[in-house]
Amino acid sequence: MKATLQLEGSSRLLILVSTGTLIITGELHPILAILSIMAITSSFLVLLPKKGVRLDPRQAPKLWNTLTVCAFLAFIPDLLWLADSALHAAVHLLLYLMVYRLFHLDGPRAHLQLALVAFLQILAATQFSAGLFLGFCFLFFLIVGVWTLTLIHLHQAQPPGKTAVLLMSPAFFVGTTALSLSAFLFTLAVVFVVPRVSAGLFSRNEPEPIRVAG
Repeated sequence: MKATLQLEGSSRLLILVSTGTLIITGELHPILAILSIMAITSSFLVLLPKKGVRLDPRQAPKLWNTLTVCAFLAFIPDLLWLADSALHAAVHLLLYLMVYRLFHLDGPRAHLQLALVAFLQILAATQFSAGLFLGFCFLFFLIVGVWTLTLIHLHQAQPPGKTAVLLMSPAFFVGTTALSLSAFLFTLAVVFVVPRVSAGLFSRNEPEPIRVAG
Protein backbone atom coordinates (compact mmCIF):
# COMPACT_ATOMS: atom_id res chain seq x y z
CA MET A 1 0.00 0.00 0.00
CA LYS A 2 2.83 2.39 0.86
CA ALA A 3 4.57 1.63 -2.41
CA THR A 4 1.36 2.39 -4.33
CA LEU A 5 1.01 5.71 -2.52
CA GLN A 6 4.61 6.52 -3.38
CA LEU A 7 3.95 6.00 -7.08
CA GLU A 8 0.71 7.98 -6.91
CA GLY A 9 2.45 10.85 -5.17
CA SER A 10 5.46 10.81 -7.48
CA SER A 11 3.28 10.96 -10.61
CA ARG A 12 1.30 13.89 -9.23
CA LEU A 13 4.48 15.70 -8.24
CA LEU A 14 5.82 15.22 -11.78
CA ILE A 15 2.71 16.77 -13.35
CA LEU A 16 2.85 19.60 -10.80
CA VAL A 17 6.39 20.43 -11.92
CA SER A 18 5.51 20.40 -15.63
CA THR A 19 2.33 22.44 -15.15
CA GLY A 20 4.16 24.88 -12.89
CA THR A 21 6.78 25.34 -15.61
CA LEU A 22 4.04 26.18 -18.11
CA ILE A 23 2.54 28.70 -15.69
CA ILE A 24 5.91 30.38 -15.07
CA THR A 25 6.31 31.04 -18.81
CA GLY A 26 3.33 33.42 -18.58
CA GLU A 27 1.70 31.98 -21.69
CA LEU A 28 -1.07 30.19 -19.79
CA HIS A 29 -4.27 32.12 -19.08
CA PRO A 30 -4.55 32.93 -15.33
CA ILE A 31 -7.94 31.18 -15.08
CA LEU A 32 -6.53 28.02 -16.66
CA ALA A 33 -3.50 28.22 -14.40
CA ILE A 34 -5.67 28.45 -11.27
CA LEU A 35 -7.96 25.63 -12.40
CA SER A 36 -4.97 23.42 -13.19
CA ILE A 37 -3.40 23.95 -9.77
CA MET A 38 -6.77 23.30 -8.11
CA ALA A 39 -7.16 20.04 -10.06
CA ILE A 40 -3.67 18.84 -9.13
CA THR A 41 -4.20 19.77 -5.48
CA SER A 42 -7.54 17.96 -5.45
CA SER A 43 -5.92 14.86 -6.92
CA PHE A 44 -3.50 14.79 -3.97
CA LEU A 45 -6.51 14.67 -1.62
CA VAL A 46 -7.48 11.33 -3.15
CA LEU A 47 -4.37 9.87 -1.51
CA LEU A 48 -5.57 10.70 2.00
CA PRO A 49 -6.86 7.81 4.13
CA LYS A 50 -10.57 7.20 3.73
CA LYS A 51 -12.71 8.75 6.42
CA GLY A 52 -16.39 8.06 6.01
CA VAL A 53 -17.85 8.28 2.51
CA ARG A 54 -15.59 9.73 -0.17
CA LEU A 55 -16.59 10.45 -3.75
CA ASP A 56 -14.39 8.66 -6.24
CA PRO A 57 -14.33 10.50 -9.62
CA ARG A 58 -13.93 7.14 -11.36
CA GLN A 59 -17.44 6.24 -10.21
CA ALA A 60 -18.95 8.70 -12.72
CA PRO A 61 -17.88 7.31 -16.14
CA LYS A 62 -20.74 8.98 -18.03
CA LEU A 63 -19.78 12.40 -16.71
CA TRP A 64 -16.14 11.93 -17.66
CA ASN A 65 -17.07 10.58 -21.09
CA THR A 66 -19.23 13.64 -21.69
CA LEU A 67 -16.46 15.98 -20.56
CA THR A 68 -13.98 14.22 -22.85
CA VAL A 69 -16.25 14.60 -25.89
CA CYS A 70 -16.82 18.28 -25.05
CA ALA A 71 -13.08 18.87 -24.64
CA PHE A 72 -12.27 17.43 -28.06
CA LEU A 73 -15.13 19.34 -29.70
CA ALA A 74 -13.97 22.57 -28.05
CA PHE A 75 -10.46 21.94 -29.38
CA ILE A 76 -11.62 22.68 -32.96
CA PRO A 77 -12.83 26.29 -32.43
CA ASP A 78 -9.97 26.84 -30.01
CA LEU A 79 -7.50 25.81 -32.69
CA LEU A 80 -9.17 27.82 -35.47
CA TRP A 81 -10.22 31.03 -33.74
CA LEU A 82 -9.75 31.29 -29.97
CA ALA A 83 -6.17 30.29 -29.16
CA ASP A 84 -3.21 32.53 -29.98
CA SER A 85 -1.53 29.67 -31.86
CA ALA A 86 -1.85 25.96 -32.55
CA LEU A 87 0.60 25.35 -29.71
CA HIS A 88 -1.65 27.19 -27.25
CA ALA A 89 -4.64 25.10 -28.39
CA ALA A 90 -2.64 21.90 -27.96
CA VAL A 91 -1.64 22.96 -24.45
CA HIS A 92 -5.29 23.60 -23.56
CA LEU A 93 -6.17 20.07 -24.69
CA LEU A 94 -3.20 18.69 -22.74
CA LEU A 95 -4.53 20.33 -19.59
CA TYR A 96 -7.80 18.45 -19.90
CA LEU A 97 -5.97 15.17 -20.58
CA MET A 98 -3.92 15.89 -17.47
CA VAL A 99 -7.04 16.40 -15.33
CA TYR A 100 -8.69 13.26 -16.71
CA ARG A 101 -5.67 11.08 -16.13
CA LEU A 102 -5.02 12.51 -12.64
CA PHE A 103 -8.34 11.09 -11.47
CA HIS A 104 -8.02 7.83 -13.40
CA LEU A 105 -4.64 6.49 -12.31
CA ASP A 106 -5.73 2.87 -12.25
CA GLY A 107 -2.48 1.13 -13.19
CA PRO A 108 1.15 1.52 -14.33
CA ARG A 109 0.01 2.24 -17.91
CA ALA A 110 -2.05 5.20 -16.69
CA HIS A 111 0.97 6.56 -14.82
CA LEU A 112 3.04 6.26 -18.00
CA GLN A 113 0.39 8.23 -19.90
CA LEU A 114 0.45 10.94 -17.23
CA ALA A 115 4.24 11.08 -17.49
CA LEU A 116 3.90 11.52 -21.26
CA VAL A 117 1.49 14.43 -20.74
CA ALA A 118 4.01 16.00 -18.35
CA PHE A 119 6.79 15.58 -20.91
CA LEU A 120 4.69 17.24 -23.63
CA GLN A 121 3.99 20.13 -21.29
CA ILE A 122 7.72 20.60 -20.76
CA LEU A 123 8.23 20.57 -24.55
CA ALA A 124 5.58 23.27 -24.93
CA ALA A 125 7.21 25.34 -22.19
CA THR A 126 10.53 25.27 -24.05
CA GLN A 127 8.81 26.91 -27.02
CA PHE A 128 7.15 29.57 -24.87
CA SER A 129 10.32 30.65 -23.10
CA ALA A 130 14.07 30.10 -23.12
CA GLY A 131 14.93 31.71 -19.78
CA LEU A 132 17.45 30.41 -17.29
CA PHE A 133 14.64 29.30 -14.98
CA LEU A 134 13.72 26.67 -17.58
CA GLY A 135 16.99 24.87 -16.91
CA PHE A 136 16.24 24.60 -13.19
CA CYS A 137 12.68 23.47 -13.90
CA PHE A 138 13.96 20.86 -16.33
CA LEU A 139 16.46 19.59 -13.76
CA PHE A 140 13.70 19.20 -11.16
CA PHE A 141 11.48 17.56 -13.78
CA LEU A 142 14.27 15.15 -14.70
CA ILE A 143 14.83 14.10 -11.09
CA VAL A 144 11.14 13.53 -10.35
CA GLY A 145 10.69 11.90 -13.76
CA VAL A 146 13.39 9.33 -13.04
CA TRP A 147 11.77 8.59 -9.67
CA THR A 148 8.39 8.10 -11.33
CA LEU A 149 9.56 5.97 -14.25
CA THR A 150 11.65 3.79 -11.93
CA LEU A 151 8.68 3.25 -9.62
CA ILE A 152 6.46 2.40 -12.58
CA HIS A 153 8.98 -0.16 -13.78
CA LEU A 154 9.30 -1.72 -10.33
CA HIS A 155 5.53 -1.95 -9.99
CA GLN A 156 5.29 -3.62 -13.40
CA ALA A 157 8.01 -6.06 -12.36
CA GLN A 158 6.02 -7.24 -9.33
CA PRO A 159 4.83 -10.84 -9.74
CA PRO A 160 1.04 -11.16 -10.24
CA GLY A 161 -0.82 -11.37 -6.95
CA LYS A 162 2.13 -10.09 -4.93
CA THR A 163 1.83 -6.97 -2.78
CA ALA A 164 4.22 -4.23 -3.79
CA VAL A 165 7.01 -3.73 -1.26
CA LEU A 166 8.25 -0.39 -0.01
CA LEU A 167 10.34 0.93 -2.88
CA MET A 168 11.42 4.39 -1.81
CA SER A 169 14.28 4.64 0.64
CA PRO A 170 17.20 7.04 1.18
CA ALA A 171 19.30 4.85 -1.11
CA PHE A 172 16.58 5.00 -3.77
CA PHE A 173 16.49 8.80 -3.65
CA VAL A 174 20.28 9.14 -3.70
CA GLY A 175 20.73 6.66 -6.55
CA THR A 176 18.03 8.02 -8.85
CA THR A 177 18.98 11.63 -8.13
CA ALA A 178 22.60 10.90 -8.99
CA LEU A 179 21.43 9.26 -12.21
CA SER A 180 19.31 12.32 -13.04
CA LEU A 181 22.16 14.74 -12.38
CA SER A 182 24.48 12.66 -14.57
CA ALA A 183 21.94 12.76 -17.40
CA PHE A 184 21.52 16.52 -16.95
CA LEU A 185 25.26 17.15 -17.10
CA PHE A 186 25.53 14.97 -20.20
CA THR A 187 22.70 17.00 -21.78
CA LEU A 188 24.51 20.26 -21.02
CA ALA A 189 27.61 18.89 -22.68
CA VAL A 190 25.61 17.97 -25.78
CA VAL A 191 24.04 21.44 -25.90
CA PHE A 192 27.44 23.12 -25.94
CA VAL A 193 29.01 20.69 -28.41
CA VAL A 194 26.22 20.26 -30.98
CA PRO A 195 25.53 23.37 -33.10
CA ARG A 196 22.02 24.82 -32.87
CA VAL A 197 19.79 25.97 -35.69
CA SER A 198 16.99 28.51 -35.59
CA ALA A 199 14.24 26.17 -36.79
CA GLY A 200 12.44 24.86 -33.68
CA LEU A 201 10.56 21.59 -33.52
CA PHE A 202 7.31 23.21 -32.38
CA SER A 203 8.06 26.78 -33.37
CA ARG A 204 5.10 29.15 -33.48
CA ASN A 205 6.66 31.13 -36.32
CA GLU A 206 7.05 29.84 -39.84
CA PRO A 207 10.77 29.09 -40.24
CA GLU A 208 12.58 30.53 -43.22
CA PRO A 209 13.55 27.94 -45.83
CA ILE A 210 17.09 26.99 -44.91
CA ARG A 211 19.28 24.03 -45.60
CA VAL A 212 20.50 22.17 -42.56
CA ALA A 213 22.97 19.30 -42.65
CA GLY A 214 22.91 16.48 -40.19
